[in-house]
Order: sequence, then C-alpha cells, then structure tokens
Amino acid sequence: FEKFQVKPVSPRNLLKTLQPGGAALLFPGGAREVFKRKGEEYQLFWPDTADLVRLAAKANATIVPFSGVGSDEFFAGTVLDSDELLGLPVVGDWFRERIRN
Repeated sequence: FEKFQVKPVSPRNLLKTLQPGGAALLFPGGAREVFKRKGEEYQLFWPDTADLVRLAAKANATIVPFSGVGSDEFFAGTVLDSDELLGLPVVGDWFRERIRN
C-alpha cells in the first residue's frame, strides 16, 4: 500500500491530502466492501454519516463520484466467500495482514 501512497482514512490525513493541488481517491466501503460474503452482491457498505463530504467542503474540494461495474459478476459463484477465505490457514493470515487497520 505504501507504494501507492495509501493512507488510513482519518480527518487529518484527508485534509492534508486535499491541500491545494491535492487529490484523493476514497473507497467509502473499504476492505469490508471488497471482501463480500455470499449473498451480498450489489450491496454497498458505506458509513451512515456524511463526515467525508463535510471535510471535502471544508477543503473546497470537488467530489467526483464513480463506479466500478462488473466486480460482483466477476466473483459470482466463487467457491469461497470472504469469511471462508479469511478462515483458511496461511492464505487467510496473508489477507488479514493486508487489510488490517
């Protein structure tokens, strides 16, 4: 993640990133939205509050919504869902290490 300058989401990190000329790409659902379970296709796991929008307004940032289409179809019918994958020895440990806060 460091290679891509990924930072944990926090008000301080976001305001620093949104300084004049800065840009941020946020995934409101985070790792939870990536590692869906069986039956959770087409669901979003976004926060219930608008804190990120308020911070963007404070920094006078422009918000550009976008969507990725096809990931739920790509993973449809997978053999293992995220709970099963994370429960595997070695492989689960490898993934948990990478999604830890």
